[in-house]
Amino acid sequence: MRISHVLIAVALLTNSAQIFADLPPADDTIAKTPPPAEVTIEEQIGGDLSKLVMVDENGKNITLGQLADNKRPIIFAPVYYNCPHLCTLTLNGLLQAIEKETRYALGKDYLIVAYSFHPDEKHQLAQVKQKNYLRKLGQVTDQNLEGYLSHWRFFTGSVENIAAISRAIGFRYLKETSTNPRKQDVEYVHPAALIVTTPDLKVSRYLYGVEYAPTDYRLALLEAGEGKVSKTIGDRLMLTCYSFDPVKRKYSLVAWRVMRLGGIATLILVVLLLGVLWYRERLKRAKA
Repeated sequence: MRISHVLIAVALLTNSAQIFADLPPADDTIAKTPPPAEVTIEEQIGGDLSKLVMVDENGKNITLGQLADNKRPIIFAPVYYNCPHLCTLTLNGLLQAIEKETRYALGKDYLIVAYSFHPDEKHQLAQVKQKNYLRKLGQVTDQNLEGYLSHWRFFTGSVENIAAISRAIGFRYLKETSTNPRKQDVEYVHPAALIVTTPDLKVSRYLYGVEYAPTDYRLALLEAGEGKVSKTIGDRLMLTCYSFDPVKRKYSLVAWRVMRLGGIATLILVVLLLGVLWYRERLKRAKA
């Protein structure tokens, strides 16, 4: 093997190590068996969240409808802040998705609400979590931090508040004793997902897991935004050519839509070509 080949292999291994180092740490205490059947999400597409009440970072009750401006879609992240497992991974995955999505900006084009479904967690903890996560965003500085406080909210709630929003989005989870014998804290077995709503807080799409592909993240925003956040013809075509696959739980390219657009484009080109040929022939006859 040549020395150059060895150097290339070493470089690739080094880059791979750096990539994996940047990912959120895996937790080996995450359940190694499938969760109980009761732990699931029953999708409530079209469900209205606008009248639900939560507690904001300052301890004030807020109706979710107060967040809506009929322009920006909203992403909800059901978590609990002291969760040692999926919740941290969910928020870290959301953080990465925000930074990877360069065309649509947090605050300007959409909002995010993380809320705790653990009734013992209060607004003081939510406030700390909010500032910790905002400071991890590359676009947030000491100068603009105050503005971002209204872009990515961290809520808590009473038992009644949490039960109401959980029913509204079909989020089902179970309380259990900690798997760590040294801890007596209550833990929850729960799904990992983001819920994307329209600007008027109607449930539009669910994004599952703790990592969100850039295509899925952007298309969910475009779809929920009902065209209001679409800035380019390319994005509109992308939304036309892709459809959400409920089995794969991701957006997939729809062949017949692509073929239909291709057919339309071909027809337009043929008409234009015939028009040019006809115009040239007319000029020749005029000169003759």
